[in-house]
Amino acid sequence: GQDGLWQITDISCGNAEQGPKGEFSFDKSGFLLKQVPAPLDSKYWHLVFEEAGVLGHAVPLYISAETVCMNKDGATAACDDNLLKETSPAHVQGELTETGVNVKKLQMVESVSIN
Repeated sequence: GQDGLWQITDISCGNAEQGPKGEFSFDKSGFLLKQVPAPLDSKYWHLVFEEAGVLGHAVPLYISAETVCMNKDGATAACDDNLLKETSPAHVQGELTETGVNVKKLQMVESVSIN
């Protein structure tokens, strides 16, 4: 305590806890898919990506009017099927929710490195 009040002087995270790593809670590269098997919903684009050395994780992408899409050259473009193609490599940044990612930025890339 200090002057009759509590003061936080240090915060540390244990093994199971992690603080924010960056500006976005989801920041991953992978491959775009829309034609996905059930139980995934094919009305949404999905990003298939690697997590902890395991390829094949998929997350629905919620693209809105606020989403910024960029082509491979870095120019912004409309987020539509003219830019988004099946199995295209992409980098997605956004806010992860329980049901998917609210996409803030989607950038088409030349390739995705799978470790």
